[in-house]
Amino acid sequence: MKKLLLTILVMALFPLFFSSCGEDEIILGNELGGVCAPQGVVSCNSDKDTVIECMNGVWSFVKQCNTAFGHYCMATTTGARCDDDTADTSDTSDTSDTADTADTADTADTADTADTADTADTADTADTGDTTPPPVKTECEKVFDCMEVCVDGDTACQQACYDTAPQTGKDGYDNFWTCDGDHSCGGSYQCMYDNCKANSEECGFAGDTRYQVPYGTATMSAIEFPYIITAADGTSLDPAWIVDSLMSGTFGTSGHIVNPSGGATYAYANLVDPATGDDYLMAYQDYTKTILVNPIAFITVAVDAVAGVQSVGLTAADKISLWVIEVDADGKPICRHAFGAGQLNITKIDLTPGATGNFEISGSLDLYSPAAAPLYGGNVTSVDLIACDPQ
Repeated sequence: MKKLLLTILVMALFPLFFSSCGEDEIILGNELGGVCAPQGVVSCNSDKDTVIECMNGVWSFVKQCNTAFGHYCMATTTGARCDDDTADTSDTSDTSDTADTADTADTADTADTADTADTADTADTADTGDTTPPPVKTECEKVFDCMEVCVDGDTACQQACYDTAPQTGKDGYDNFWTCDGDHSCGGSYQCMYDNCKANSEECGFAGDTRYQVPYGTATMSAIEFPYIITAADGTSLDPAWIVDSLMSGTFGTSGHIVNPSGGATYAYANLVDPATGDDYLMAYQDYTKTILVNPIAFITVAVDAVAGVQSVGLTAADKISLWVIEVDADGKPICRHAFGAGQLNITKIDLTPGATGNFEISGSLDLYSPAAAPLYGGNVTSVDLIACDPQ
């Protein structure tokens, strides 16, 4: 479920965050962080890869489209959306959410094109984890869920969600916004989780409480890739192109980025040229066994990334994404254990194909389950982004 902070709800009892921009002011540049007006307008950025919304006079992130598979932001009669969305979810009242950015995670579908190691034998797959059903939604969470489906600007609908809720739901909702105001969070998911954890959990913005927050840690120790693989290199890996590993770490109470029974690992750097959209670098870690072993870990790096400290996460501003996933025999993602959020240091980057190019990266960062990502509003799962069971 997408978690959306309702910053335009007109209720005198609740903290609200309004822009001072007038309705007749013009939009000044469609870029994240740029000045905009009026409040609540949903649009595409100039590269057509991100849905953005005007919040408090500044263009804010809503959703990154899956450009690796040819999907881009498109204008609609009510705003904008990614062209692979089955419905125009961008026109709800709550498009300030950064939650559903994880649709970009499926770039791993093209990751293993160079690998011939994995066969259909699934004997050595990882533990699927705790299959305990997710917790029942609280009354406060139900209030937010109800408001989420209200049409943009329909304050009567939003008011009805509040009015028809039981007292526990109203109290939870009121307390959430009171704590937000007390700590000047301004609707920031992370601020609310850091300062009002109990309220965030009660109202669903911490995600599925079966998962630890953060969920784990990933570490890269100055891993240098000596060769940049491209489609021209074919489907067989030369030993000179690979390194022993990409990353290590743990998640949950029993999950390991490198399967303890999976044997030796190897990793390679592949420059991906999708049919449409920008190229990107994928560094992918697999196992030397000739049977399928999970989990798989990989990172994607924007081709315009430069040497230095770069942000890692799920927004368009992040140059790097990091994922730990389960795959099937064809290398297609089944579910996602975790994504990374924080910073990594790129010490070398030359994406010239072949032995002329190289890539080196190091650092450690926190991991989060897509089902429990309070920095993005809680549970960011969707039909295309399935969280693996808790480990």
